[in-house]
Amino acid sequence: MRVQLQKSFFIDNLIVILTFLTILFALVAIWFSRSWGLLWDAAINHYVAWLISEGKVPYRDIFDVQFPGTYIIHWLVIKCIGGSDIHWRLFDLGCLVFINVLIMLYCRPFGWLTGWIGIALFSAFHLYNGPLYIGQRDYVLLLLVLGAKYCIVRFLEGCRGSGFLAGAGLLLGFAVAIKPYCGLLFLLLLVIILVSDMHTGSKWVKHSSIFILFSTIIPMLFSIWLWKINALPYLIDIFYNYLVPFYSKFIFQPFRTDDLVNFLGVPLIEIICIIIITIWTLFLSRKNRFRIALLVVGMIYGILHFYFQTRNSYQLYPLALFMFMGVASCTSFIHGTAPRIIKFFIVLILLHCYMITIYRSSSSLVATPLHHITSFPCKEQLINDLNGKIKQTDTVQVLDFVSGHIHALYVLRCKQPTRFLFDAQFFHDIDSPYIQSLRKEYLQDISIQPPTYIILSIQSWPVNGYERIETFPLFRDWLYENYTLVHEIKDCYRLYKYKNLSQG
Repeated sequence: MRVQLQKSFFIDNLIVILTFLTILFALVAIWFSRSWGLLWDAAINHYVAWLISEGKVPYRDIFDVQFPGTYIIHWLVIKCIGGSDIHWRLFDLGCLVFINVLIMLYCRPFGWLTGWIGIALFSAFHLYNGPLYIGQRDYVLLLLVLGAKYCIVRFLEGCRGSGFLAGAGLLLGFAVAIKPYCGLLFLLLLVIILVSDMHTGSKWVKHSSIFILFSTIIPMLFSIWLWKINALPYLIDIFYNYLVPFYSKFIFQPFRTDDLVNFLGVPLIEIICIIIITIWTLFLSRKNRFRIALLVVGMIYGILHFYFQTRNSYQLYPLALFMFMGVASCTSFIHGTAPRIIKFFIVLILLHCYMITIYRSSSSLVATPLHHITSFPCKEQLINDLNGKIKQTDTVQVLDFVSGHIHALYVLRCKQPTRFLFDAQFFHDIDSPYIQSLRKEYLQDISIQPPTYIILSIQSWPVNGYERIETFPLFRDWLYENYTLVHEIKDCYRLYKYKNLSQG
């Protein structure tokens, strides 16, 4: 008995020490991350939000495939906090604070330590992954998704007031307006509500109706807003004629288990073990059964959320959150009646998560990892090339997707003369009538209002290289006839200037 108590005491203190160390590294990482700012998708979405604040109508005046919830978030950040790098950093950290509060609220019935474990693991994970992922949509979604699940679990645990269902519906509705893939989680949660109500004999029709009704409110409000500003037909056009048939078929990354190790720090087999052990704990707990079940649903949804998208690493955020919360919840059964083999695996998995988290957090402070991209060189070059050379009324057209040129336009507060933010839609499926119609629209608009400068990047997506404009001969001929190549940055872009500035 004494040996067993000593082992329990040792394990408890070890977990406390590792939790403290992980939180400490996370706090240090926050200090070192104070200079992180806008990057990648966030910069593009900030540019779109700025254009909307300048009177541009989304989809009609801005050709993009994001859903309106994304623009609203970035617009609110610009209007309520500010549009600079430090403001975006504050927003990202603010999201982390609220996510951690929700983690604690959700895990609190398992014990205070369980909540702190979840907070420590997820916070360190988010920070050691570097500036490239701050404010990513899949990260911001966690506020809405976890908030909705907390409301659902409170309802299932006996707080049968309709307010929790209404709140969950509103949050999930907003999530769907950012990424429609969240509709899958909505369906999973709806099934759980129906099964629970039928099992307890509650009013399943009333409860499911409330959940469904409130989940449609925010998407409907967005639809009404888009309809009033004459943007809804253009969104429908982009969604059905471009996003579904073309954009959705591109997969940036094939599914590789190495991606899970590189980003999450754990292999697929360990993720499967975490899910299995979490399911096992369902049979060991009566009090927190609903919370455990929703964590399992969250992990399964996280896998689907990643697999059915373009499989970029940031799309693993939902899986990461619920995986760490699942690991944290399992630790509350270390001293219970669980079989020793289950306890052994719980401790082993927890220690592995801590070792990976502490190692990556500490090493990223000593030597900056390769994936900690803080700035795109081509973006800085373009800012230097254009700064002081363009007036407020000048426009600049970029043919780029991934090099940071749209970010440069945001920094310079410079608009484009067409609604096309990037050039991706011009260089794939070029025999399609719809792609041809986009090309025709682009050439017509850019001819009516020629920009002062045109920037042709060497890297784009899905086609790279300057030679890609050879597949767009009408634009190529118009460009060479009306513009002069004034500068070329190796491995970045070619800068063309309009010959007749009196018409620009």
